Amino acid sequence: MNAQIAEALPVQIQVTGLDGAKEINGLRAVFGEQYPDPVRVVAVGGPGVQQMLDAPTEAEWEKLSSEFCGGTHIGNSSEVQKFALLSEEGLGRGVRRVLGVTYEKAEAAFAEAASLAKRFSAAESLSGDKLAAESAELIKLLETATIPAADRKKLNDQVMGLKKKVAEASKGDAKAVAEAAKAEGDALADASASTPTAPVVALLKAEADAKALEGAMAAVTAKLPDAPVLLIGAGKTCAALAVVPKALEGKLSAKDWVNAALEPCGGKGGGKPGRAQGAARDPTNAAKATEAATAFAASKLA
Repeated sequence: MNAQIAEALPVQIQVTGLDGAKEINGLRAVFGEQYPDPVRVVAVGGPGVQQMLDAPTEAEWEKLSSEFCGGTHIGNSSEVQKFALLSEEGLGRGVRRVLGVTYEKAEAAFAEAASLAKRFSAAESLSGDKLAAESAELIKLLETATIPAADRKKLNDQVMGLKKKVAEASKGDAKAVAEAAKAEGDALADASASTPTAPVVALLKAEADAKALEGAMAAVTAKLPDAPVLLIGAGKTCAALAVVPKALEGKLSAKDWVNAALEPCGGKGGGKPGRAQGAARDPTNAAKATEAATAFAASKLA
């Protein structure tokens, strides 16, 4: 369509006999519609409707846009300036609906598509949190964007690529964090080996989440089975995990311990006297949470 717009094709209109007009090769009409006789014929480009009527079987006519139409029309295809196909869908058996825009709206659709394509390309070079944040923003923008269907398909394909990249990065980051947290757990246990029953409270250096805390806790309790342990991880949130040996549950409840630790962060936990966990949305007071946990254990085991 844009190629024919650029060719500045004249729009030919003629009222003529219905039977003769039906013979024009490639002429479009709505299936089942009843047309008057004579009928109004509109053709975009070509030598003129009369010449088409004089030689209706010419193969060349099939390349033109010619139809029965009683509506108004532009005088030349160039007046449209630009066309953007936004979508096409099925309405029923053998019936499709094509939705498009012209003129300024078409120009805006192409411009918006170009802008989005530029941002998608730039996102390919991002990583980590920046990649995740930009990908989420681009997905939202694409959902509401008014852009040509062809561009939408290309960008949807790029969305899948970005999602895959984010997922792979997340897996890699999670694995690295888990390994770092486990290593810290081993180090904590080794540092407390001389006092195997003393409480162990620590804020991990790794930006550990609840899952990473599990690995660190397993490393500590494997070497210090008789020690009460509370570990805190500060990342996007503040997570806490506590394990108390059965012999000490009467004095120190893991659930109460976690709640005392997370109070400075505005969080809380749940669980049993021997094992509990919790989280808080704000990780900025993780150090205070560690202090609170240490003080609580000391008060209960004094």
